[in-house]
Amino acid sequence: MCGSAFALKQWRHLPDSLEGEDVAQYLIRKQEESNSGQKLLEGEWRPEEPRQGGANGGELKKLIKTSNGISSLVGLQEGEWFRSWEGTIRRAVMARLSRQDAMTAPDDRTNPGVWLEGYSD
Repeated sequence: MCGSAFALKQWRHLPDSLEGEDVAQYLIRKQEESNSGQKLLEGEWRPEEPRQGGANGGELKKLIKTSNGISSLVGLQEGEWFRSWEGTIRRAVMARLSRQDAMTAPDDRTNPGVWLEGYSD
């Protein structure tokens, strides 16, 4: 096994957020702006846009309150990254895989355990 170092995620300030505004206030304001037909600036988040992690709890995990306003998660959380690579890592270790080139993407094979009741609970 070999290691690597790269940024999985970055918190990026949303320029349309207001100082002191919390996530709930931001989402309500953006929804109201969206409903009013107000034109949003380039790079602004639109509430109806699909986000990685789904539109419910996953969306809220990707927004945080900072001293400057709201920041949005760009990239993957560590658990999301590990979930996508876990099977590839296990298979590479079990097969004692040796390569000269880097693995840049998971092999996308589904872990058979995900189909078992209780596996993901």
